Amino acid sequence: MKTCLEDQRRDGEVFICNVKTTMEKFTWETEFITAANLMRHKFSDRVSVYTDLGDGLIRICKDGAAVNTIDGSEMTITEYEKLLVQTAEEAETLKNLNRADTTD
Repeated sequence: MKTCLEDQRRDGEVFICNVKTTMEKFTWETEFITAANLMRHKFSDRVSVYTDLGDGLIRICKDGAAVNTIDGSEMTITEYEKLLVQTAEEAETLKNLNRADTTD
């Protein structure tokens, strides 16, 4: 697992910190985009979760479009982790469907 100290870079004025997380059997990368006050969890090229660290608004995005928006301002860490694991499961299902489509 990478820590913020191991992988830091600056894109213009945006500080990005990458953290690779493994929960249960799923892995995703987390970026902290401090200039925009966002945290982004990337599960695949097609699925990401964006969390506004100011107001707690969570956007689940698939193929670049928000498919669900959740008020996470009062969500516990355990509830947030559960949401991330559910999203990772959905991303894995989507990835497996893509594989099946390309092998047919």
